[in-house]
This record gives sequence, C-alpha cells and structure tokens, in this order.
Amino acid sequence: MSARPTDGRLEMKVELAVIENLGLKMYVTLPPVISEIIANSWDADAHNVRVKLPAGSINESSEITIEDDGVGMTFDEINNLFLRIGRKRREEEHRDKTPEGRKLMGCKGIGKLAPFGVVEVVELETCKDNILNSFRMDINEIMKCAREGRRYYPPVLKSNVKVEKGRGTTVRLRKLKRTTALDVASYRRGIAERFSIISSDFQVYVNDDPITPEDWLKKENMQYCWAYEDKLIDEEHPEWTISGWIGTAFNPLDEDQRGIIVMTRGKLCQTPFFFGVNVGEKHSYAYMAGILHAEFLDAEEDFVATHRSSFIEGPPGSALTKWGQEETRRIAREWQQKRREEREKIIRESSKFKEWLTVLPAAEKKIADKVITAITSDEQLSDERRLELASFMVDSFEQKVFHEMVASLPEEPEDARLIEVFEEWGFIEAKEILRLVEGRISTIEQFDKFVKEDAKEVPTIHNFFKEWPWILDPTWTRWNDEVYFSELLRKNFPDEKLEGPDRRIDFVCIGSGDTVHVVELKRPKHKVNAKDLEQLLEYVAFVRGRLGNAPDRPYRDSAGYIVAGEISDDYVTREKIKVLSEGRMYVKRYGELLTVAHRLHEDLERKLNEFEDKRRQRVKRVTSNEMS
Repeated sequence: MSARPTDGRLEMKVELAVIENLGLKMYVTLPPVISEIIANSWDADAHNVRVKLPAGSINESSEITIEDDGVGMTFDEINNLFLRIGRKRREEEHRDKTPEGRKLMGCKGIGKLAPFGVVEVVELETCKDNILNSFRMDINEIMKCAREGRRYYPPVLKSNVKVEKGRGTTVRLRKLKRTTALDVASYRRGIAERFSIISSDFQVYVNDDPITPEDWLKKENMQYCWAYEDKLIDEEHPEWTISGWIGTAFNPLDEDQRGIIVMTRGKLCQTPFFFGVNVGEKHSYAYMAGILHAEFLDAEEDFVATHRSSFIEGPPGSALTKWGQEETRRIAREWQQKRREEREKIIRESSKFKEWLTVLPAAEKKIADKVITAITSDEQLSDERRLELASFMVDSFEQKVFHEMVASLPEEPEDARLIEVFEEWGFIEAKEILRLVEGRISTIEQFDKFVKEDAKEVPTIHNFFKEWPWILDPTWTRWNDEVYFSELLRKNFPDEKLEGPDRRIDFVCIGSGDTVHVVELKRPKHKVNAKDLEQLLEYVAFVRGRLGNAPDRPYRDSAGYIVAGEISDDYVTREKIKVLSEGRMYVKRYGELLTVAHRLHEDLERKLNEFEDKRRQRVKRVTSNEMS
C-alpha cells in the first residue's frame, strides 16, 4: 500500500492479497483488533484510552469506539504515514521510542487493516494542535478498487477544522460482522492479557470501567510463584534474557487463563501456551499461568509474527521454547511436591490421625507413610476424599491383606495411583456410587415409560427434567433450577408470538458450573426442524446477552438443548445442527438419553464386578500362602 500527497484528498493503494492476508483472514475476533488500535494509542503517547462496546444484540447502527488523548495526526501525516501499509516506522524514523520515551509497539505498519476482519467500515477522527481531520474507510470499496487495480480515495469527512480540543484520536468501528451480543467481561480479559503496560500512566477503560490486573490474572493471587529478573536462557547469547513470573493457582484455572503469555515492548506476542509441552503429561498444567517479557524477540531483528499471537521460531524463539519446556516441567514437578507436602500436612495434623501415627512402631509407621504418600500424590482427589481414604487405611491397618497390598506399592509416589491399593479403594468408591445409581433405576424406567407414551412436555417431562437433570447430562450432579432466566425467557418470548394450536414455551433452565443451560422440550414424537433451531438460537443469544446482570449468578456462558423424539431429514436442518453445535447448542433425542442412562449404570456395575473379582483373587492368593 502506498500514498502520496494530493490536494484535499486522501489516497491509498493496496494489493488484494494484502487486504485478505493481513486483514480479513488474520484478524477474525475483536479483542486483537481493539488491541492493535490501543497499541497505536500507546505509540501516540496517549495516557487514556476509552473503549465503548455496544450493549445487547448487534444491529446495523451498532458501533465500537476507541478514543484516546494521544498526540493525533495532521492531514499530511494521515496521508503520508498512517495510510501507508508496510511502513517500517522504526527504520524510517531511525528511532524506536516515542517523544515521551515509550518503546514503540508498531513495527510492520499493517495494524490499520486489522479492523476489516470484523467490521466493514472504519471512521477515524484525529486532532492535533487544535486542528481536526476525519475520514472513512469501507472495506467493500477498498476491495473493489483493489480488484480493478485502482487507487482508493477514502472519503474525507472533515478537513483541517479548527476546534477547542487540542489532541486525540477516535476510531469508530461500524457494520460489525456479527449479530450476537458482546461478552464485555470476556473482552476485558482479552485486552488485559495483551498488555503489560496498563498503569496509572496508561489507562484503558472499557465502558468507563478501567482495566485492572484482576481482569486476567494477578501474580499475588497465585498459590506458588516463580519469578524471573533478566534470566539468561542461552549461555552463548547474553542478550537473550527474560523477566516476569510463572505461577500456579489454588484451583484449576479456566481454560482461557491457562498457559504462559509472552510480551515484547509491553504487548502480547505469544498467546497462552506451554512451549509445546504435552499438557496431558501432568495435571499441574491446569493450574499454571504466567507472563514473561522477552524483549530480545523484538530488538534488532523482529521475531514476532504479524498477527501477534505467536513468536517466530528463529534461533531466539527456539532457545526460548527449549528453556520454557524445561522450566515448565521443572515447575510442574516442584508444584506437585509442594502440593503433596501441603496435603500430607492436612492428614498428619488431623486430630484423627496425628496421635495414631505417633504411637505406631517404626516398621508400621513406614507402611503408613507409604500409604499417605500414595493418597496425597493423586491430584484428582479432594481433601475430603483423601481424609476418607486415610480413614480407610486406619480401619484396614490390622488386616494382613492390607499390608500385602501396601508392600506392592512402588517407591515413586507419582506412580502410586496405578497400583492395587487404589484398585481396592476404587472398589469401595464404585460400590458407593453404585448404591446411588441403583436408586436411579426406577427413574430411568419411568422416563422410558414417558417416552413410549408420548407424554406431554408440560408438565410431565418438564418436571421430570427439573427433578433428574442427569438424564440429560450424567455430569449434572450439582445444578440450580434457574427460575430467574426461565422467567426472563417467558417474559420476552410470550406464547402468543408462536404458531400452532395450544403452543406453549417450555424452558428448563439449569445452572451447572459457569453455564446456564437452556433446555427446550418437545413431545417425544416431535421431529426437530429448522424453525425449532432458530428459536433455540434466539433463546441462547437472549440469555448470553444478559449474563452478568443477574443477581448472585456468576455465569459466564449459556448453552442450549432441544430434546425431541426425532430430527427432520431435510438437509437445512442437518446443516444447522452442525453449525449450532459449534456454538454449544445441541439436539438430543429421547432414545439417546435413555441409552446413555442405561449404559452409565451398566458400566458402573461392570466395574464393580471387576473389582470384586480382583479382590476375591487377592484374598484367595493370600489365604493360600498362609496355609502353605
């Protein structure tokens, strides 16, 4: 893209491939787009940036504004500097700092194309030395000019107008390429994780609320933390150093908070990751997060990818990856040891076990220590469950078979979960679960009867799902009947707006974890069609648009289900089901739910039988040895 001064006109020329590869394809979500504009504000020595996000569903008039109090641009600077794609600012101006001494973030000169991946129109209004200029860019017109090999002349809205405002720039993003409401909390997190320079000297506001460290992760909130200050990562390159921290939380982090982010010049250059380590290696990675500053990636040679979501695997990047893999594995090991020691402390200082451990003879104490190590090495167990298993140890300690089992334990605690003693405890746990599930058999049989009789969704099946939500999802053992959202839906989607005789909306809103599940029930003989799917999308979008406004309900997302007997065979319905499933909206058939419910019970029963067989064989083996 090039530009040249013209009389009263702004001018730009750009190749079609550049638009597609550096704008339309590279930036497809709003947080990185907004972040590119915020980075421009930093380079303009702004001290305040105000982002305004629209509330509710997106329509033709919706817009996003990003306003700063930076130095602004003159008409000639817009034409000769801003509208030049690929202008390498640092090289051209022979400097890498702003007039106020900030390290420049901009490097490749392509950030102004970022918005066109998510909007069609960008309006920019900028003021410098009390002179205001503004213009509009329309991606459809730009693409048309590019295809025809013509220069594009952005319409000038205001030219060299004298105003009271001394400086500042406002970017307006219009004609958004989406219709669903924006999740403000998610956008705040997305911005917070992309900058480390947000402070009292550079404050970013989203809908008038300042971004704070709590919008992503705060170092002080970590259970354990490993800090780095100019840490050398390669002996042969003393300039390759990192600073920052890696921490582990008290509880598993949300998926979008896990991983290490890498910053250069105060801006994200690597989205959260674990340096290529297989996160399945250890449970600890679900707790791990951090921020590292690697200025050497954007020093004399730029090793930051254009989209700023990963660094380029040149020699510096490879060295950082190698160091990161070794460091995260070391932290995972230390974290496991620290956590195990904390868990052992809970057991050993418990009034129930402290005295018992004290009076044990040395040989038996060694056995007890081995069992406690095995218990506390399993990250999957809760503190309550560990105490329960420790109680089982005390109760079983006098039995010779228990000592035989403990003797088979490996010395390495990490491998202890695979041994026979856990099979034994798994037997007890499975038996307890089976007792609970056996109480569900009659429930499953009743549900089967409702389906065969084509029971009405209101009130029969409705009340059934409210009472037994695990029929829909076996993991829903803890849930809330969300009357608040059910009433909101009924109020905003009244019966009279729907077609069909005696048509009633029947919602079962179930709160599970951080999600509100909207369940739309149909008769067991009903076939789901495209219209049903459109209604489900409306309901879920409606709930998502009101998340964060519900009192005492910290939900972050909504999912949707249609439960019916069959699915229409037309291809439109089938395709819509596939699309909606990507947005956490699903179609469930009553027959499938019954099959899953039966299988759950059968699997537990089979597992229990396997444990019982192993137990009998072990007892028989021990008894035979004693007799001989």
